[in-house]
Amino acid sequence: MKPFFERWTIVAAIAIVLAGCADAGDRLREIARVRSHLERVERELRASTPAGLNAAQIEKRAMVIQNLHRYINAERYPTNRISQEMTPIFIDGDGARCAVAALLEASGHHALVERIAGTQNLAYVEELKDEPELQAWLTDNGITLAEAARIQPEYTPPTDSWNLTAMLFGSVQGGAQAVLAPGARVGIRNSYAVPRGSACDHCVDRSWALMAEYRRDFLLSLGSTNQVSLLGQIELDGFHQPGHFNFVLGPVASFDEDDRPGRGYGGQLGFGYSLRRFSIRDQIPLPFFVEVISSLIHFDDGLAFHAGANLGVVW
Repeated sequence: MKPFFERWTIVAAIAIVLAGCADAGDRLREIARVRSHLERVERELRASTPAGLNAAQIEKRAMVIQNLHRYINAERYPTNRISQEMTPIFIDGDGARCAVAALLEASGHHALVERIAGTQNLAYVEELKDEPELQAWLTDNGITLAEAARIQPEYTPPTDSWNLTAMLFGSVQGGAQAVLAPGARVGIRNSYAVPRGSACDHCVDRSWALMAEYRRDFLLSLGSTNQVSLLGQIELDGFHQPGHFNFVLGPVASFDEDDRPGRGYGGQLGFGYSLRRFSIRDQIPLPFFVEVISSLIHFDDGLAFHAGANLGVVW
């Protein structure tokens, strides 16, 4: 039993190290995404002025655009720690204002901002169209409701962060020898927003993961061996889809307590499909995955190539 616990101690230690790699990259990515949206909207506002505005409205509109420019450069945007969905936030828990709230406050409407944040903090601008003070501000400043809605961004949910991920699976592979192997992966996963098409206004979410893998390979006619891998996985589509295609790639080391097959090193490459977030009628989880996987390992007596499939559960 001792070698078993030693192997899992190694896997757990690798997972802890991976978890410690999380940094401020997620926040920087979110700031860049929001800034890209706001800069695009600023260009739209400067390029097109609604018809029928009087001189006072045109002057105030120019001031709103200038305030928006200052807000963009300050980069103090709200952080979504509230909802699991992309959502607007008028004021976040740290006091950061959304663009619309900041523009209202810049023209003296502090009470309106506090009232909206207290009663409808996650509301879209279209949902606030019956607010008299907001409607008056839009009219006075030559801003249409549609333009205000364009100014208002959504913020990425808390899944734009590092989270633990795990897999339990069985593997069947063929090559120089047939291989049957139970295994497990543990590590961390980072989900992040990416543009759909050329704009960030409507984003999908993707993820990538770093995982430590342990597999106990049973090679027919040769005995058994241990395999430890460090794998990277990249999902190819967003979590709003029921399933996710992904690539997996990483180095692998093989070792055992006997002479055969001996110690070796090489790499793994796979292509898979998972239902990591899928559930039946949003009640019964069905987190399974399937992978087509191949490995090439160099042993003292030559190269060993295996290819087959992994099937298991994923979180």
